[in-house]
Amino acid sequence: MREMELEDRGIVSHLDWRIDEPALSESQRVTLFRVCQEGLNNIVKHASASAVTLQGWQQDGRLMLVLEDDGSGLPPGTGQHGFGLIGMRERVTALGGT
Repeated sequence: MREMELEDRGIVSHLDWRIDEPALSESQRVTLFRVCQEGLNNIVKHASASAVTLQGWQQDGRLMLVLEDDGSGLPPGTGQHGFGLIGMRERVTALGGT
């Protein structure tokens, strides 16, 4: 999702990206893209957020990704897990991540 698309929906975005993408494998790049894409789609569809921050960095040989918003989120303990979240987890797990 492009920054302009978020702005068109009234969502202010901040990107802090410190990942050396050329050093990644194709599967790592695709997984990062798809996880970010699904996370941003979830924010637009479900969070009623007005701001989102996406951070990516490398630490101790690992890729770290944080996607935060100021939206309502899911109430704690609801156990709600959509297919998008399941797919994100499966993609990351397939590469040995958590």
